[in-house]
Amino acid sequence: RTPVREAFRKLEQMDLVVAIPFSGFQVKQLSIEEIHEIYQIRILLEVYAIRESAKKITPDQLDHIISIQKKMEQILESENHSNQQILVCNREFHMAIFKTCSLPLLCEMIETLWNRLSFFRLLLIQEKSYGSRSMQEHWQYIEALRCHNADECDALTRRTLQNHDREMPNLVNKY
Repeated sequence: RTPVREAFRKLEQMDLVVAIPFSGFQVKQLSIEEIHEIYQIRILLEVYAIRESAKKITPDQLDHIISIQKKMEQILESENHSNQQILVCNREFHMAIFKTCSLPLLCEMIETLWNRLSFFRLLLIQEKSYGSRSMQEHWQYIEALRCHNADECDALTRRTLQNHDREMPNLVNKY
């Protein structure tokens, strides 16, 4: 009981669940406005992080990111893959990029915002075009990082997050 209770308290501190007196915990519901606000904040933070990453990335770090991309492609090609696997691998890809910026506090903030949107990202992944679109975007990120092109990384990040922000209300309503 104690480890489970502590896990729920940690989730509550991360603002992912809400304690309900004499009942337990419930996943925190986000409004469309809150989702939009999170995406706007993510744009600010992630653009800064990826611009720094483009300046600092090493060949070894880029090789690691490419290996994650190839793993994600294998998952997508598998007939029995789960959306959860895609979500985890996509997150691993982006967090590996952000970590190359060498700004741990910024990465922690970005990860917190990603946590807040985890459920909603699952809705995005369920869209038929998600896999192919994501693979194309990832290779564009890799190429821009390989060339240390901070402007291209900036543009890709803004475009991707703005598209997700625009798609989200329809996905939430459909759900």
